[in-house]
Amino acid sequence: MVVVCEDADAMKERVALLEEAVAADSPKEAVQTFAKGLKNRNGALQYAVMSKKMREEIGNEYAANRWQTGSSSPWYASITANEGVQNDDGTWLFELHGVLTDSMNQQEDWRFSFKALKENNRWVVEELKGKD
Repeated sequence: MVVVCEDADAMKERVALLEEAVAADSPKEAVQTFAKGLKNRNGALQYAVMSKKMREEIGNEYAANRWQTGSSSPWYASITANEGVQNDDGTWLFELHGVLTDSMNQQEDWRFSFKALKENNRWVVEELKGKD
């Protein structure tokens, strides 16, 4: 058996290229990518489209959980985003609607407000608030 350990610089470069590959071309795509990460419990995908501010606020928590967001139950049965509204400053405001479910088929609605903004030539998101 051969174990190859990738050096830290090569790993950082690979991650940077992956983040570039999933970079959003539009505000709606940024929100949809984040929603896909939520539904799939993929914190790395969510992180890739987070604003710098949001990364600073919750990035360490994601890393501590090994980039998994969520556990076995409940999970998102669906997440949808509205069409969004453009603000005067060029940012966009979106509402996400998620339906959580569990093994007993209990369902709970969640709504989140997200702002999409351009940062370093990429569209990224910031969560403004969650509400049930």
